[in-house]
Amino acid sequence: MSAAPPRPEGEGGDALRRQVATVHGIQFLITAHRDLQEVLDAIVRAARDALGALECTIRLVERDEEDHICLRVAAWAGRPVYTRHFWPLKPGSLDDVVVSGKLVEIPDMRADPRVKNPRALAERGIVSMLAAPLRIGDQIIGGLRIYTGERRSFSAMEKDLFESLAGQAAIAIENARLYHELAEAHRTTQRSYEELRAAQTELVKREKLAALGEMAALVAHEIRNPLTAVRGFAQRIQRRVASDAGLVQACQIIMDEVDRLNKVIVDVLDFARNLEPRFAVHSLNQIVQDALRLETPTLTERGIVIRCDCDPHLGPIRLDAGQIRQVLLNLIANARQVLTGEGGEITLGTRRPEPGWQALDVTDNGPGIPPEVQGKIFNPFFTTKLRGTGLGLTAAQRILEDHGGRISFETEVGKGTTFTLWLPESEGG
Repeated sequence: MSAAPPRPEGEGGDALRRQVATVHGIQFLITAHRDLQEVLDAIVRAARDALGALECTIRLVERDEEDHICLRVAAWAGRPVYTRHFWPLKPGSLDDVVVSGKLVEIPDMRADPRVKNPRALAERGIVSMLAAPLRIGDQIIGGLRIYTGERRSFSAMEKDLFESLAGQAAIAIENARLYHELAEAHRTTQRSYEELRAAQTELVKREKLAALGEMAALVAHEIRNPLTAVRGFAQRIQRRVASDAGLVQACQIIMDEVDRLNKVIVDVLDFARNLEPRFAVHSLNQIVQDALRLETPTLTERGIVIRCDCDPHLGPIRLDAGQIRQVLLNLIANARQVLTGEGGEITLGTRRPEPGWQALDVTDNGPGIPPEVQGKIFNPFFTTKLRGTGLGLTAAQRILEDHGGRISFETEVGKGTTFTLWLPESEGG
């Protein structure tokens, strides 16, 4: 028995290879998990090239705001998609036939009564059409269409290939949609996790601060009474040894140190009390002016220049003026302590950095905050000062959070630091 002669190479073999390559390309799209629009654009190009068509479109089934079934051109090879508008699915239309699950072939659209606007198609050079449904199980999600520039009756093999492409395209589209939904769900879950973690961190922080405040208050009360006695005895001794300058000076040192410790105790008790803000409508600019009147004499004596750069158009907002003034005075005191010698400058400024917010800046031209310290400055009882409680910035942070705002800082070693109080605006103030 003689062997069968080899099949000659030619147009049939080339067409078959192109079709197989197209099917393989569509299969690749199914597993590529790319952006949905990229998948749609790749499908219409692949289907157009596989069948030697002039144009190819994908029309997807959508629903409008009133939940009516509509169609939308989602991708178009051979012509730009000028608009992605919706149009209703009309009973008996070509789209309706395709969405019902049938293959539609029109060899010559110029003479077919089902074509509503043959002149517009003729202007684009379109003659024939083949349309297949995009099917996922029992659901039709749209239609795949190709248009040719010549009268054409599609062969059974071409129709089978086209329906196969439409089926694989539907799977690719569904996979891309599912991938997009999964990615969005992952992002939502990740955001929720991050919000939960931030809330847990804040809760732990507040619980620690509350426990720390209670302990500090207890210790402060226990220390205050002995300190009062120490100061009283030192004062009595000082009066009795008035003729001994050395003992007088020693007693004064004792009283000064007791006063300093009492100031620490007051700071600790204020921190432990965690007073709720008493909101009223106030001007941030006025709070700055009050601070200037209080601090300018002391700063001038030390050779420090204090400047004001307030936005005159800033409106009043709701805040606890006493608490915000205390935060501002503490920040000025911190700046004063890092400025030594002539040339020191502190600038107080107000501004509206973005809609819904007002900001108060305290800027100094001091040494800046070292990088190894920057992550710790809001920790309670952390301080780089010889005489400090380390509660000022912690209390400031809590006060701003109670106002619905925040405190931030920018610093550059050798050039200075800016602390910013962010306060939310509210209706009517």
